[in-house]
Amino acid sequence: MIKESSPNKGIIATIGMLVMIATLIVAVSVISSDKAEAAPSNNGGNNNTNTNGNVTNNNSITNATKVSRNETTKEGLNDNSNNSSTISPDSQFIKAREQYLRSWEQSNFSSEFATFVIPNSVNGYGIYDEHRSNIFKPGEPIVLYVEPIGFTHKKLTDESGNALYNVKLIPSVIISSKIDNKSASIDLPPIAFTSHRKNTEAELTITVTQNTPIPEGEYKILYTIKDAQPNKSFDITKKVIISNREVV
Repeated sequence: MIKESSPNKGIIATIGMLVMIATLIVAVSVISSDKAEAAPSNNGGNNNTNTNGNVTNNNSITNATKVSRNETTKEGLNDNSNNSSTISPDSQFIKAREQYLRSWEQSNFSSEFATFVIPNSVNGYGIYDEHRSNIFKPGEPIVLYVEPIGFTHKKLTDESGNALYNVKLIPSVIISSKIDNKSASIDLPPIAFTSHRKNTEAELTITVTQNTPIPEGEYKILYTIKDAQPNKSFDITKKVIISNREVV
């Protein structure tokens, strides 16, 4: 299994008399991109459908080399010795996937989609419960779900010489108050994960937790995400309202 670093670290920022702790909750979904269909085996055995490249990320990427590799070769053979079936990937899908990855590498590093979500509702890429407004109660966590695109896959190899791909993103947050025009800058721990395949379906979940309830009023939150590999970045600006009034 590939191990993923999932930092969860508090950072304290002050706006006037306001103290906030920003906690980064990282949920990275590594979803298999290639699906292979099982072809009849030469010995007349049963057909098997094998989905390749599924990787579960848990702890530190320093242990990323401790993996069990189950990947289809170009010749259509499964590398897992426990499975003797031959498979025949769809050639049109493979070509389309290769073209998609070429386009990905030429794309700007940016956010394809970002929205506020209900705390603890993110269960994978595109799986969440949306927070349907930009109004939050004093003390309520402010959770932003982000789908970045165009990030860099840094190629690595494990101890067996198999290819791995590392992604490292560095988020930061600046919160500005319209009440007194003061702001607080919050640096967050890097988000890193390693996969067997070039993963393009990864989500970030960034949570600002109000350790002391934020006074009612209007605020601007500037989220900056940096790609550590080529040192590229993009910004997301969100306006939020802290209020006790009920949202209809």
